[in-house]
Parts: sequence; structure tokens; C-alpha cells
Amino acid sequence: MEIGSEFWKFDGNLIKDNSKFWNLGKDTKFVLSGRTAIFYVLKNILKHKKIRKVYMPSYSCYSMIQAFKDLEIEVEYYDVYFNEILKYNIDLENDSDIFFAMNYFGYSDTNMESYIKNFKEKGKIVIEDITHSILSKKRYSEYSDFLIASLRKWLPISSGAIAVNMKEVFDLELSENTNEALIYLKTSAMENKKNYINKSEKSNLIDSNKEKNIFLKEYSESNKILEKDYQNYIIQKEALGKQKQLLEEKTKDYHMTDLSLEKQQLDALTQKRDETYTQYHETLHVYKQNQETLDQLDKDYHKNQDIFEKYTLYQDLYDYTSGKNPLRMSFERYVLSAYFEQILEFANIELLKMTQGRFALYRKKDVKGVKQQGLDLSVLDYETGSFYYANK
Repeated sequence: MEIGSEFWKFDGNLIKDNSKFWNLGKDTKFVLSGRTAIFYVLKNILKHKKIRKVYMPSYSCYSMIQAFKDLEIEVEYYDVYFNEILKYNIDLENDSDIFFAMNYFGYSDTNMESYIKNFKEKGKIVIEDITHSILSKKRYSEYSDFLIASLRKWLPISSGAIAVNMKEVFDLELSENTNEALIYLKTSAMENKKNYINKSEKSNLIDSNKEKNIFLKEYSESNKILEKDYQNYIIQKEALGKQKQLLEEKTKDYHMTDLSLEKQQLDALTQKRDETYTQYHETLHVYKQNQETLDQLDKDYHKNQDIFEKYTLYQDLYDYTSGKNPLRMSFERYVLSAYFEQILEFANIELLKMTQGRFALYRKKDVKGVKQQGLDLSVLDYETGSFYYANK
């Protein structure tokens, strides 16, 4: 008599309408193994959020931890122990990003539900392993974000697990392939174990041990293969074929819909999207170039600020001395006008003698127009009191 270990091959019919049983959440994927399910769930989470650490039960086998290790996620454990009833020693203030929950042995009378709810209210992601409770009356917590379960723990199949997204559809696609080497070894082991079970009572001990060692070695080798290559595989194709048979039976009265018009509209929208995307990137490229130019100009401006201030000072001095001032007189004219007034002062001594004090010469200080001034001459007639401008 054999107790425990792996299932042997079952020749009966496992097919039945189990669609309600698998209707656990928004999206359910059938994958190769339990660790495949954990890895697939984590990859979907990592697509949207960075995960640093997971809070897991201490009573966990390596297959539960491997996906976290392979994705370089730190693992922190909470204690699981039995003191009259199953108990957990969980720190509700733990700073992990993911809380990994499990109701061991299918018990639903523990306080795991309250822990899950508490971590959800703190904004943590909750992954619940329902392998032990999948056949229980209460299979999972409604507060969990994701469910995973290993089906081969309950069914005589060579591979199989589920990954469930409770709220949304999974983003990532699974490979269409399964691990053929693993399936081949597991199927062979299950067949050999079936033969061993059926005739073990009739065989002698030596022959039985030889036969037993054959399938035990195959199971061991298959587990080594699974440990090295488990990611992104679907469930055994035979199991999928049975699911396909059920679906074909359910959809036999449905008719295909012609989606050609929708396809044309989709192609048009796709083309428009691509054109918009191209235009966006071209505009973005120009914007970045302009921004780089602007940043460089800003750097040059601050770098040359002292030079600019000195230039402004010298430019103002140049403008003022070149005649761009309220007097419209350059520095050269200013100097000449001073000499000019001294010359006129001596000239008026002789002119007053010659004109018997009637005329005198003066430098005109206010000349209309925009031309420069300072050297214009005017004549004062003392008899009439009028000025005559010599520069007209």
C-alpha cells in the first residue's frame, strides 16, 4: 500500500462541466506549476509597480519562494505555529509590498481573513495561495488581489496550476508551449507507478523495489527540470485539450461574426495613431532642440553677464560723448565751444570798437532740429535788441 507522494496515472474520465468551479475572479490562467503561477502573477505586478519585499509564511517550501528569489524580491517570513489551533504571528506594521497569505490544510476558522483585509486597507498587494483550501467551502478571501493554486496536489495530472487576477485581466501573454521534457518524464513516472501499484502485491520485494526506484528517479528528475525551467509555461496540453472539448460543446450553437468592417476601422485608427505618434515625436524632437538652444543661451547669458554690464556702461559713455545727450553736443564740440567762447570774448572787444558798441558776437546755445550744436554763431544788435544768426 502506498500513501502520499505523487499521483499515478488515472485511466478514468476526469472531464466534467467545471466552469463554475474555476470562476474565481476576473481572469484565470492555467499554467505549468505552482511556482509558474507565482512567477506569472509577479511579472504582471512588476509591469505596473516596483516590488521590494514580500511577507510570507515561514512554513513555505522552496518552490513557493523560488519565483521571488529569481526576480530579486526580498523575502521576510511571519511565524506559523500550532497551539491547539493553527496560529500566525504577523506584524501588521510590516513594510513589505506584498502580503502572501495561506489557509493551511483548508482551515477557514483562522484569522487569516482579517490579516488579508488589514493589509489591503494599508494599500498592500495580497497574493493568496489557495492550494490547501481550493476544495473547501470557503476557498479564498474576497479581499485578495491574486490567487494561485497547484492543481496537481489534488488531481492525477502531470502538471497544472492556476493564476487568478481577482479584479482585472492579466496584461502579459503566456507562452503557447509547455515544458515537454518535464511532461514526458512525469507522464512516464505516473505510468510506471500505476503499473507498480497494480502488481506490487503480486511481485516479490526485490522486483517491487526496482520498479519503484524507476518511477521515483523519474519524479526526481522531473522536479529538477521544473526547478531550472518553469517560467511562463501553460498547463499540459492534454489537460488543455479537455478544456477545449468542453468549450467546443458549450459554443456549438454560436455563429462566427464578420469583423471585416471593424477590422477596417481598426486599421484606419491604427494608421491615424501611428501618424499622430510620428508627428508627436517630430514635434518633441524640435521642442528638445529648441529647449537645448534656450538652455545654452541662458548659460551664455549668465556667463557673460559681467561683460554685458561693462559693455552697457561703455556704450552709454560712448553715446553721451558722441552727442547723444540732451545738449546734442559731442565731447569734441564741448571742448571747441569752450575755446570758441574765449575767442568771441576777445573778438567782441574789437567789434564793439569798430561798430561803436552796436554789435556783439555770441555762441548760440539752443539750435532747433536734430543736428549737433555748440559751434553756432549769432550777432546781437544792441540798437534793435535782436539776434541775427550767422549760420543761416
